[in-house]
Amino acid sequence: MSDARKLQATYERFVAQFMVPLLGGHVVHVERPIGPGVMPHFALATLSDTALESALSSALEVRRAEFAPRIAVTSMDRDALALAVSGYNLAALADSSLSTWPATRARPVIATWIHTLNDSVSLPRTEAAAVVRHLVVERVLTLWRRDVVMSNWGTTQEFRGRKAPRTPTLPPVAFERVETRVSLFEVLDALPVELAIGDELQRYLASSPITEILHWKKRGAISMSVASLGVLSSVRIRSAIARELARAPMSELGPVLWAALAKAHQGGANNLAPLVALIVKTQLVSILSGQTLDAVTTPEGARFWAVFPLLCSAREGEGRILELSTRDTANVAAFAARLSRELPRAVYDDVRSVIAQSLSKPLSHTLLEIQS
Repeated sequence: MSDARKLQATYERFVAQFMVPLLGGHVVHVERPIGPGVMPHFALATLSDTALESALSSALEVRRAEFAPRIAVTSMDRDALALAVSGYNLAALADSSLSTWPATRARPVIATWIHTLNDSVSLPRTEAAAVVRHLVVERVLTLWRRDVVMSNWGTTQEFRGRKAPRTPTLPPVAFERVETRVSLFEVLDALPVELAIGDELQRYLASSPITEILHWKKRGAISMSVASLGVLSSVRIRSAIARELARAPMSELGPVLWAALAKAHQGGANNLAPLVALIVKTQLVSILSGQTLDAVTTPEGARFWAVFPLLCSAREGEGRILELSTRDTANVAAFAARLSRELPRAVYDDVRSVIAQSLSKPLSHTLLEIQS
């Protein structure tokens, strides 16, 4: 078989066994690691199997519609494919067969390939590019492995990430079967530190600014990089991120979002309007879903909520600014009024100063203008 045919076979197997089930939330199958040398072929390859092409397009469309229904994503670009191959290799590192000699010698090679693939990815330049890489990276970070241990009084059989038989090939006596789920993060965290996989995981996550923002809970913080502010400058992406963020209790998320704004402001970042707008959009989604004010019990939570009435008090009228129904407008106005009554004036003064300096436009401008 020629090199071109081998590369095409690898590509089709990669899509069928990894990409389609990954995007669809099913079991992925990882075999031999894939080196970065395949990327020139992968970037231009098309699928010869129309059914497989349809399955990939369908899985991608379902995920896109769930996350960002207003942004069109028709295919995977070169960078998204590189991140998918990098994710495949991260999963390959979780193979328990690599934990024994001489197979352990493959680990540094795979780690180098992951580094090369991550390093080849540039910042997303379009909404579609930012969204499609998020759809891939987010799924990779949720992968887990099923481990099964079967044992009796004298024998133990382990099946880590591999299908276990219903009955063990043990002597015909009573046995115990124990199944556990191990996340990809847990497996990779346990690898030798000299592989520096922790650093590569951070770089992998940073390659997808949307995913990096949405994985705030694992890090306990949101860092505002140039790439993060770039994706937040898109109203449609910002709305999609806000909907996902608002699923979390504001008592947990609120202080983290305020800390991100305060840290970026103290660091001298220019024009933080996209982050301010994300905070307000997340608050709005939270308010309309009926969340309570439990976040104001901490100083950071109080500052987080103080942002909302400050930016909802534009003179032109809240209804047009927030683009809400009449009933929603009344509910939001009542919520903002309650915040104004309950939060200390000193908190408002502090927040007003940060907001005014964070925006490139005066605070009196409408939220609609900030979002545009």
